[in-house]
Amino acid sequence: GVTGTTGPSGSGLMEVFLSTDQSVGNNDFLGTGNSSASFVRSSIVIPENATIRSLTLNIRDHALIAGQTASAQIFISTNCGFTSVATGIIASVSGPNSSTTPNCCAKVIANYPVNSCTLLSVQVSTTGGAFSNGVSATILFNTV
Repeated sequence: GVTGTTGPSGSGLMEVFLSTDQSVGNNDFLGTGNSSASFVRSSIVIPENATIRSLTLNIRDHALIAGQTASAQIFISTNCGFTSVATGIIASVSGPNSSTTPNCCAKVIANYPVNSCTLLSVQVSTTGGAFSNGVSATILFNTV
């Protein structure tokens, strides 16, 4: 038969999941199933040019009292991990977070371009002690 017309382009959505079930210390970098004080050891590679659209952080059952915070910030490296740079894309959860007042998730919208072969990781920090049951972060991208 006759070939039909070409349909519209897709969204070019790309998702990155960084998560661990291990304890994560303050200012550690989150990887795919691991965390470390080292950006290089926890980084992943961006496969194609893209724009970061959002960062979502879930601290699970990590207890926070009122006034305590937990945050995640995306860091990148464009020179093979020799140095890393904070992007300013930060998702923060403010306490309280407990079984009676659950508040474990935060999302921030972004518009930050990254190039293919850029290394990326998420640094987590808290004023409430180590994340004993780990944390999860999801980054959404649109490819360009």
